[in-house]
Amino acid sequence: MEEEIPLDPTPLTEETFFVSADHWRFDAGREAMEGRGVSVEAQPLGASEEAIAAAEQRLGIRLPELLRRLYNRMDGGYVGTLYVPLKEQPALVYDDWRGAFAIDYSSLCPVSKLRTVYERYQDFTHDPDEEPEHADRLIVLQSRYGDMTLLDYSQPGEPRVVIADFDQPEDPIDCVFPSFDAFFAALRRVQPDSDEYGEAGRYLSPPLGLLSAEQRPAVFWLTDRHPFANSARSGDGGWEPQPQADDELIRATEARLGYALPPLVQAIWRTRNGGVPAYRFWIGEHDGRAARRTAWEGLAPLEYVVTLAELSARIRFPAGVEPWAAKADRPEALVVLETSRGAMVLLDYRQSETDPGLLLVDDMEAALPLEAAVRFASFETFVLEQLRKFQR
Repeated sequence: MEEEIPLDPTPLTEETFFVSADHWRFDAGREAMEGRGVSVEAQPLGASEEAIAAAEQRLGIRLPELLRRLYNRMDGGYVGTLYVPLKEQPALVYDDWRGAFAIDYSSLCPVSKLRTVYERYQDFTHDPDEEPEHADRLIVLQSRYGDMTLLDYSQPGEPRVVIADFDQPEDPIDCVFPSFDAFFAALRRVQPDSDEYGEAGRYLSPPLGLLSAEQRPAVFWLTDRHPFANSARSGDGGWEPQPQADDELIRATEARLGYALPPLVQAIWRTRNGGVPAYRFWIGEHDGRAARRTAWEGLAPLEYVVTLAELSARIRFPAGVEPWAAKADRPEALVVLETSRGAMVLLDYRQSETDPGLLLVDDMEAALPLEAAVRFASFETFVLEQLRKFQR
């Protein structure tokens, strides 16, 4: 029996195409948090008309209008796992679909890094016999080795979109779309409420709350230090965060923030002062649907924990871009435990100065990021009842 693929039938839009900025992009929020007071300049999210025109002039082509608008929205980035059909009227089985943007990368190349297939082949060969036909007229939107998503300008008129695997030289072309618009209309994403963990979900642990209060802090973390601590250790300043929080650090952090840290935060950070949590996989519900996702990647040492108001003040946002603090009611009452590419984990003291809620924010660049955030009554409720770790 053929394996089914859980695709969402909803077509993509310009608003839903990008999932997030890619890992290569300068992360102003993370840099501002790590800088502990250093001012940083955020880059514009979208490509300017000048940048797009420069790429077109360099390549000798005109990008499709829809692709230009996507670049205006975001200058390349992570698009998630997208598929296109390999035949007309495909069934919802993997054999009838194909990954659209080099499935392991799943991103659109920044406009300044667009290159021809000929240019990519020059990185490792100068033998013209090894190059695909019309290599100088094929523009790479994304590639993983020979697996490429291409704009094909080898024919007059609107460029086609070709998805090929040149590591299979006998029959490299998997599918062809007559235009970028047709390609975009065919894109489909995996169902949003499907299981992110797949078969690995069988190996998720019971909730942390089933362990005793004494056991919980010791097993919460993996052994990895937080990247901020590693950077500080290798720096020239001679300062680095404490390996474990103590009474003095906790009191100093609370005085700086203006709020008392929840008891479970104190207990967990006393075991390890920030790092990569073992308990980071969330199984629960959101908006009436099952939710299974990674909740956080690396919670900061207390020396770096900061209010949203302070973090936002450290960032020089581009003209016309609303600062993060302006997107939140009372940003001074939101405490940032982690930020990465616009996603945030926040303690929310706006309703209670002694018992904060917890917010998981997907993208602070969104128009109303906090309204779309996943909310929990408390840090304790979330950590003890809904988080899991992998175990074999």
